[in-house]
Formats: sequence, C-alpha cells, structure tokens
Amino acid sequence: MHENCKYVSFSLKSDKAMGIGSAATFKCTRLNMESLIILVLLAAGNCQGLEWKMSVAEPSFVFKTLFNNVETINLPDDMCVYRIIVKSKQMTRLPSEVVLWFKDPMGTNDQAKIQALVHDYKTKTSTLNLNSPKEIKKVKITSLWNPARIEEIILDYSPCDVLEWKMSVAEPSFVFKTLFNNVETINLPDDMCVYRIIVKSKQMTRLPSEVVLWFKDPMGTNDQAKIQAYLHNDKTKTSTLNLSSPKEIKKVKMTSWWNPATIEEIILDHNYSPCHGEGTHQTPQH
Repeated sequence: MHENCKYVSFSLKSDKAMGIGSAATFKCTRLNMESLIILVLLAAGNCQGLEWKMSVAEPSFVFKTLFNNVETINLPDDMCVYRIIVKSKQMTRLPSEVVLWFKDPMGTNDQAKIQALVHDYKTKTSTLNLNSPKEIKKVKITSLWNPARIEEIILDYSPCDVLEWKMSVAEPSFVFKTLFNNVETINLPDDMCVYRIIVKSKQMTRLPSEVVLWFKDPMGTNDQAKIQAYLHNDKTKTSTLNLSSPKEIKKVKMTSWWNPATIEEIILDHNYSPCHGEGTHQTPQH
C-alpha cells in the first residue's frame, strides 16, 4: 500500500456485479476461501474511503449457509475499522440469530459484535458505527437455531497509523488565549481526516460562559463538527467528540459567550491520509 494512502478497502464480489469503471482484479487464496478480488479504485474525496466488501454471490465463497457452525474470515493486516455493514438472510421460515464477532489481532478480544434476528426468508442489513477505529484481524460468524447465510460484509477502515494534531495555550505562539465574544480562527494543515476531537476549556471568572468551537470543511462554509461547553466558577472542562466517520477539517472557529474563557488545548486525532485524489491499494496476502 502506498505510504500516504490511509483510506483503503477491498471488494470481494463477482466481476459481473461490479458495474464500476476503474478496477484491478486479482486471484486470492486464503485460509477459508478462494475469491475473486476486485480492488475498486475510487476517488477518496471528502475523506471517503473505499469499501472492503465480501459477497456470497461469488461461487468460491465456501460457507454460504451457516447453521450452528462457526466460520472464520482472516482479514489483511493493519485494518482499523470504523464502520461495519452486514447483510444476512434467513434460509427458512423459522427464526435464526446470526452473530458476527470482529476480533483483535490476537483473536481473543471482541472489537465489535453484530447480532441479527432473521426469519421467514427475509434479509436484514445491520450497520454498526464504532466510536473510534478498532484494529480487526478476524471475523467469526455463525447462525443459531436454524440455517441462515451472510449475504455481504462491508468494512470501512483505515490503516492503524494515527496522528495527533495538538494546540495548547502553553505555547507562547498561541495568540488568542482569552476569548470573550470574539470569533477566532485556526487554519489547519491540508488533508486532515479527523475522527476524534478533544477540547479543554477553562472559565476565567466565577460567572458562566459558553465556549463554542466550529470545525469547518475546506471551503470554510459547512460545519463538520461542533463542540459546546458550559463553564463556570473558574473550572476546566474537557469535551470529547467521536465522529461517526472521518471528516476533512480545515478550519476551527471558536468563541466564548457571556464571559471570558480560554481554550486550554485542542487535540485532533486523524489518519495520515490524503483526503483527495485516488485511493491506492495493496494486494492481500495469500
């Protein structure tokens, strides 16, 4: 994988279902399956990654039907997943519970879990947004009670390298230590796809204040995120916001209403990722 690409995904499905312009194809043999892998190269603008997608539409997917058996999918290394989508289907009129465990690299701890109750030949799509990216190496799946199958698994992820952008009023160059009805702006570096924001603010008097920070897109017009903190009595407050998916943030605007306050610290956790241009890919390990 290109060292500067941090939003990547793989797509496992039959090429007849692709219908997307630019693609590269590879044959892959893994521990539990042989699949035709189509690595779809899509633009990654606005921090949108590609999808790792596995579908039972591919004939070589060897465990289409589950019934009290536990099957394992081994994933590529360095996948920090932030969104999981699973499509499951019941194979009879009787109910089943489909369970998927998403395991850490050691295979011992659950990083995420999806349970879906299906019945009467129906299909169900389950979506799970993780509060922060988790490294997942294995997926274990089963169907309890009666036969069912996994129609599709989609993992939105980035490689697990994480950068931290930090600004503190302890730095002499931080020129607007105190805020009071003035709106100040921080211009951030390019290509910051942020998934967690931490802000430490402090009230400067005993009277209350509301500190507000707007985290803007590259055009500076739309809010990608917003933090509001209510302060009083000279106290300090730390506010943490986990974004449901990484957002490209270029500017931070901030103010304090009612009475003076300071921003003690701003921390932005982001992936080292070009937020624009074409994604690159890595051939999975056989």
